[in-house]
Amino acid sequence: MTYYQGGKKRLGEDIAEVIHKIALKKYKPSSRFPTPRPGTPKGSLRGSGSPKSLRSRSPKRGDTLKGYCEPFCGMMGVYRHIPEIFDNFNGWRTSASGRGKTKLVSKKQINSKSLSYIGGDRNPNIIKMWKALQRGWVPPTKCSRAKYNKLKPLAFRPTRSVSLDTIFLGFACSYRGSFFSTYCPGNNVKHQQKSARSIGKQIKDVKLSAGDYSETVPPKLKNYIIYCDPPYRDTLNKYQIGHQHDSYFDYPQFVKWCGRMSKNNLVFVSEYTKPCKNSRLVWKKGKEKLFLISPPRRDPKRITIKPKRKMSQKSLYPKRFLYPKNK
Repeated sequence: MTYYQGGKKRLGEDIAEVIHKIALKKYKPSSRFPTPRPGTPKGSLRGSGSPKSLRSRSPKRGDTLKGYCEPFCGMMGVYRHIPEIFDNFNGWRTSASGRGKTKLVSKKQINSKSLSYIGGDRNPNIIKMWKALQRGWVPPTKCSRAKYNKLKPLAFRPTRSVSLDTIFLGFACSYRGSFFSTYCPGNNVKHQQKSARSIGKQIKDVKLSAGDYSETVPPKLKNYIIYCDPPYRDTLNKYQIGHQHDSYFDYPQFVKWCGRMSKNNLVFVSEYTKPCKNSRLVWKKGKEKLFLISPPRRDPKRITIKPKRKMSQKSLYPKRFLYPKNK
């Protein structure tokens, strides 16, 4: 299911693990959220540290991770792994059990959400499908070539909305997941239906909305992780939105937006090449690369220094010294 447009079926979990690792360094858990050492089994507090070491890892004011945002969610190749991985970020909660000992408290006892999740995509059909899967919708498991050809013209009518079955089969039965491009008889629709339902359960708490990245992400977002999987630069990717193929993407404007959002958030971008000067490579596997964006620095050449105002003789000395009174 996740090899559709924007999908990362094989690399999604690796990217999610890298983002989580960097987030632990940036947003250090407080004494209520101790982080287990590497190799510590889940459910065990062995090696979580003493209360003194936990106090030393307390975050500064306003430096607590609030949530995760993905404005190019697509087929949830990365997002499907995020809630499960980041539940451990605030899942190691402690309660006082006497004499400095720590005790693991389950989420049922806490009864509070750890992080908030935001997702968006500029293709409304994808968002419509994921919202239905969040509610428990069951997609079809079969589609013949005749049915595929019958549904194809119905998917490109601009005046009417597309049905959920048509949206799912348009992706599931097409070659490389391109929406109603060419029928591929080798696709296992039943397997993809199970995968889609599984992803729907994994992203159940994600707030989804359709629109451009600048519309789905609040401009005043702070202390969030933002992962972007935009159309790669200098590639011939075409994304189908409604009944039109859209291959234009304003990449310079997107880079400026990433720079602004990185002032108060952790911004990651997947690309083949370095997206901008203020980006740092944090992960690589084959052609795929993950970059961390930092706020842009002011160009020293553009900094204008106002010339000093020339001081006149009258302003340097009082009048009584320049024009003494005649005795």
